[in-house]
Amino acid sequence: MLTLQKNALILIIVACSSLIGCSKETVDSKTVENNTQPTSQAALSDTLVTADGNNLIGTWQVEYIADKPVIDRSPAQLTFSAQNKISGSASCNNIVSSYIIDNTKNAVSFTPAAMTRKMCPEALMEQELRFANSLPKVSYYKVNSGILYLTDNENNQLFKASRIK
Repeated sequence: MLTLQKNALILIIVACSSLIGCSKETVDSKTVENNTQPTSQAALSDTLVTADGNNLIGTWQVEYIADKPVIDRSPAQLTFSAQNKISGSASCNNIVSSYIIDNTKNAVSFTPAAMTRKMCPEALMEQELRFANSLPKVSYYKVNSGILYLTDNENNQLFKASRIK
């Protein structure tokens, strides 16, 4: 058991070291040019939209993954930062990634996510597998009445989440 914990700690340290060593990604034509936050904290808390119109900024509690509801009180969350970073919980393990957004088309895509690798109850692990398989397929987003919908190219709902911050 101690060896398993030691190996898990080593994996986490290696993953964190890899993330720290990553350089800033090149911005392509899909990336929004002006990626700054509103000038006041009040503006951010009132609208949760950056100056470039990015209304994804904030933390979202995932309610559905690949058209199945998440387990009650599941820790599945996504947090979008104004610096085009995404973090959160895939149900059991933590994830980090970057995202590229095109607000003119409501298009969004994610770089491959780094994820911790701890073991959890089987039901959470199954839910996490759906999460990990669905995130790379996301192509579009829509925010309606505080609910985030992430869909694929065929408009299939992959994630439904409610804003919590």
